[in-house]
Amino acid sequence: MVPLLEAQICDVWGVPLAGGTIYHTSDGGGLEVIDPLNDSRTARLTVPIDDRCARPSIARPLDRLLSVTYGTHLLFKGPILQVSSDFGAGTVTISAHDPTIKLKHHYHDYGDLAVDGGYTVDGNGLRILVESSLLTSDEDPMGDRPPNGILWGYNNTTPWPDSKRKVAAGTNVWESLLNMQQVMGGPDFRFRPVDEQHPGVYPATLAIHSYGFMVELDTNDKLGDDKSGEVIYEYGLGADNAETIVHEPDGDVVRNRFTYVYPGGKRSRSDDRVGTARNNASINDYGLMQGYESSGQKGDSQALLQAKARSMVKAYARSPDFFTVVPRIDDGDTVPRYPRDIVCGDSIRARARRGERDFDSVGRIIRIQINSIDQAGNARTTLECVPDLDVLIEDE
Repeated sequence: MVPLLEAQICDVWGVPLAGGTIYHTSDGGGLEVIDPLNDSRTARLTVPIDDRCARPSIARPLDRLLSVTYGTHLLFKGPILQVSSDFGAGTVTISAHDPTIKLKHHYHDYGDLAVDGGYTVDGNGLRILVESSLLTSDEDPMGDRPPNGILWGYNNTTPWPDSKRKVAAGTNVWESLLNMQQVMGGPDFRFRPVDEQHPGVYPATLAIHSYGFMVELDTNDKLGDDKSGEVIYEYGLGADNAETIVHEPDGDVVRNRFTYVYPGGKRSRSDDRVGTARNNASINDYGLMQGYESSGQKGDSQALLQAKARSMVKAYARSPDFFTVVPRIDDGDTVPRYPRDIVCGDSIRARARRGERDFDSVGRIIRIQINSIDQAGNARTTLECVPDLDVLIEDE
């Protein structure tokens, strides 16, 4: 049976509005969810302008949430940011963002542990960064204001006590998370949606804190599993279970020598607050393709700068075989389906053959997009993938 992609509008605490109306797209293409690796989930719903959900008292920014399910799975829950009314087209488009929008609009300050005491480059450290977005007693004196919406989920990272660093007051919370993740050895993270019907890792915690909380934070050294032996999408051969496979190797992103410097750059020839890594085999084949950036984080040690440089060369020393898979729509169990069989971070295999071109690669899913396409409730999924490269990295 085909699972239905459905949406519901809730108040700021997660209570359904419009009489509990669950919206099924009636004209196709009206509902979309984007689930990227180490990033924020977003969703968009388009409804007729005369639909009950389009009322200004229901569809409005920030104090309304959008919830999206796909069969028994909760794909998205987060605040509505924009409501666009196209009077000529007769449609209202509702765009929403997961609760990490609170991290993007919050800044570290004195009194936060990340500033005063520091944090490590692991799951515990990432939680310390997120804690800077919690409301203080001055900001929420009665304890009745909407929270940041984030509960703790899994933390399966390897502790890294020697990676202690501090964040500067005034640094954006979300940017500090991304900065940590870019360090070689920095954790992957996922803000996984939860609610009372989809309680997640700690049901008892969610029961106590259900109102206003929408996601659990998962961290791991590397999220996802290697499913390349069991999840294989094929176009033009074999199971032929893909509508299309698009292969896009990109030479412009190649970086075979990368340097990270302390914020503000090197102040003299002898300034050793710099980390540089290279891949000689790539330089021999392509010539020098260099990258040079500020680490964006004051207090970074030379070892951390070196780790960030190594991570960039590891990822981009060779022209990555980026590829996109659009699985065939399936009303049974023969085509691997998101999120029943695959999630962002998993590794899959893709094979294609047509004309003078053929393709066979294993890649990690870094972005998933799902869109409703017809009145029957069918949805099209798009998987963006990048291969894991095994390259020899040398430090300078």
